[in-house]
Amino acid sequence: MAELIPFPAKHRVAQVRKMAAQMAGTNREAAERLLAARLARHQANLEGKGIDSASAKGDALSFESAVRTELWRLIMRPSGDRSI
Repeated sequence: MAELIPFPAKHRVAQVRKMAAQMAGTNREAAERLLAARLARHQANLEGKGIDSASAKGDALSFESAVRTELWRLIMRPSGDRSI
């Protein structure tokens, strides 16, 4: 049975934007390591709070998707567009 996660990470816009900006400011390998470490910490934190492993992994994957979407938006925005 799936569990309800009170504050899904994908909806934490400030965290999503911060992670995407950090990734955009470094090389690909470092960005991937940074994201992998953040996702592992997030999943472990949820599991430590009693959330089942499948639900915790699902939330981490949703966060990853949100970060990658934001990263793509940052990279592909037109020159001179600094809106966030």
